[in-house]
Amino acid sequence: MSKLILANKNNISDIMRIINDAKVYLKNQGSNQWNLPDGYPNEEVLLNDINNNECYLYIEDNDIIGIMVIMERIDENYTEIDGKWVNNDKYVSIHRIAVRNDYHNKQIGYKMLKLAENIIKSKGIFSIKIDTHKINLPMIKTLNKLDYTYCGVITLKRSKEDNLRNAYQKLLK
Repeated sequence: MSKLILANKNNISDIMRIINDAKVYLKNQGSNQWNLPDGYPNEEVLLNDINNNECYLYIEDNDIIGIMVIMERIDENYTEIDGKWVNNDKYVSIHRIAVRNDYHNKQIGYKMLKLAENIIKSKGIFSIKIDTHKINLPMIKTLNKLDYTYCGVITLKRSKEDNLRNAYQKLLK
């Protein structure tokens, strides 16, 4: 059985191991995403996610397989878009999805996003926004499979380097 649960500070070493694996994976795919000199996402960022009750662990058979951030506040990166959002209703944004290397190609990202939809709907919110690097083909494929709508390109505020991301939105039923 799989589930998403809120992370706590005791999980930081597992979280950072998954994040660091993801950095290597992305680099091997030819992507600068998560591989810029600023070190993003780093332990400070993830501890902040935990303190804000936004960092979730994906658990299968009592094992931490992946992590993701479900953020209920306004995302400053989504205020401007070269394109158009599906709507401007209240939304949740999802960030920092990462899966352990030994679980790649097992649809874990898909499973995580489906579980996140249930959490988000339970909060009375029916819109999700998410972004990814244009060459992160596994994530793009997953978003397409889950019927996310491509909305355009956003510019990340935290960096001047390689800061364009494809932006997607999904309305939940």
